[in-house]
Amino acid sequence: MAGHVLGGKTDAPAAANSLDTDGLARFANALLEFVRVVEAKEQVVAGTVHHLTLEALEAGRKKIYEAKVWVKPWLNFKELQEFVHTGDATSFTTSDLGAKKDKMREILHIQGGQCGNQVGSKFWEVVCDEHGIDPTGPYVGTSDLQLERVNVYYKEASSFCSS
Repeated sequence: MAGHVLGGKTDAPAAANSLDTDGLARFANALLEFVRVVEAKEQVVAGTVHHLTLEALEAGRKKIYEAKVWVKPWLNFKELQEFVHTGDATSFTTSDLGAKKDKMREILHIQGGQCGNQVGSKFWEVVCDEHGIDPTGPYVGTSDLQLERVNVYYKEASSFCSS
């Protein structure tokens, strides 16, 4: 245990990508839109103090915050001890492209050439069949489950002609 100090902070790189750490970051950051945990450190005291560096959106701009969350799981205790803005974010993440967890799922489908057209046709045939969509367009399925994520592949459109 050379280099470890009792009660000292230790890096927890695996924790930065864990659901538990994301949950702590969301607890610390109740007023801003959470983006991701940048860095996580832990300090064992009477429980654990989680030192989190997190990225959040404030007024549409990404910013970096430092948070300290004290947790005593045996008492069902969680307390935000500190939450400080430390600067603007400069990193590039999938959220910069509009990809946000649990908000929207989209698929961009591009096909080219004879092989691509054949594969693409089969893809849409399978998708239609799985979602109970008739080849001419209307829903003919028998299960609500088929419609649950149909908007990933289909969006109802109306035609508009201007003269």
